[in-house]
Amino acid sequence: HLKMLPRRRMHSSILTSTFALIKPDGMTHLPGLLRTIHSHNFLIANLKFSYFTPSTFTIFYSDHVGKPFFPGYLAFLTSGPVLGLHLKRQDAQAHWRWTIGPTDSDTARKTRPDSIRAEFGTDGRKNAVHGADEDRVDFEIEFFFGPDSPMPIPDRSKDAVQVLLSSQVLADGKLGDFLEGLELSGLSLASTSDPAKGANFVEAWVSGDIKEKSLSFPQYIIS
Repeated sequence: HLKMLPRRRMHSSILTSTFALIKPDGMTHLPGLLRTIHSHNFLIANLKFSYFTPSTFTIFYSDHVGKPFFPGYLAFLTSGPVLGLHLKRQDAQAHWRWTIGPTDSDTARKTRPDSIRAEFGTDGRKNAVHGADEDRVDFEIEFFFGPDSPMPIPDRSKDAVQVLLSSQVLADGKLGDFLEGLELSGLSLASTSDPAKGANFVEAWVSGDIKEKSLSFPQYIIS
């Protein structure tokens, strides 16, 4: 059975925000990670498929510059795409830190086998996900999703097909199910909006059997 966050921490019914990052190693487990996030009652308020350059990484992790592990960490986080997530729920910051578990995945498997890092991580560096410190939540959300965000959306693969998904796919926790079986190497994801329609969407560029997905998830596919 999953352990729950200590009751004393779950004191408010007000939705609060935190920032989560799925790291390059975690991207290989993306459908499962998204399902786990939903199972812990997190709402995905915004998401962006992106990548770090050495310069954006240095700004984002400025508090780690000069530390012995920094060069190796930079090499790892710039080695592939990442997915930034603006998450909301009651006591989001504390609950996300509890959900992901200890930094070292080996430690997590011993002490928090129910945690994300225990299930999807490898070690202290390749631990699948990042969680913002409390004093950095606003900065990290703005860094990924603000109007002046330096985080780009990667070029799409030549065979990728655009699919517009209703934002209800996030509310229902079905984005992971939709992505299951698709070729994630060709993936691009971002929240977008159409002011004329007053609606929010998830824009996905994916490779794989889109026809089958369209038949399986017609309630979410707009075009």
